[in-house]
Amino acid sequence: MLDTKKAHKLDIVELTEDLPEYGLQRGARGTVVEVFDEPEEAYMLEFVDDSGTTSKFADWVKPHQINVDTCAESRNTFQARNREAKCWYSIKQDVYHNNTDCNTGNNIEIELLRPGTGGKSLCRECAQLNASR
Repeated sequence: MLDTKKAHKLDIVELTEDLPEYGLQRGARGTVVEVFDEPEEAYMLEFVDDSGTTSKFADWVKPHQINVDTCAESRNTFQARNREAKCWYSIKQDVYHNNTDCNTGNNIEIELLRPGTGGKSLCRECAQLNASR
């Protein structure tokens, strides 16, 4: 069966138009938290502010109102593919990362990502996150 949906659960998407009823503007980036098939294709999206504390939800968002963020999708694919190594780094940073909750490590542009440690020291944020487990 061919899956023709525009987005899938946990995809990162960007709004292509304002959603004033939710206080969201074109360009806002969110995560697909639910996919609906009936009565038509639509999505429930979650949006988190820069501090990571405030969430907004938008439901019944239509496919034409979003674009899938292919860079985020590539980053998720990269991280999934390199789970065995459990380490990654940016060619433009002095540190490597090993904690998937690390904001710094998760915001590396896909073209700068490399698997492994690169002979670099562990990121402070990763070290703190690891210690709090």
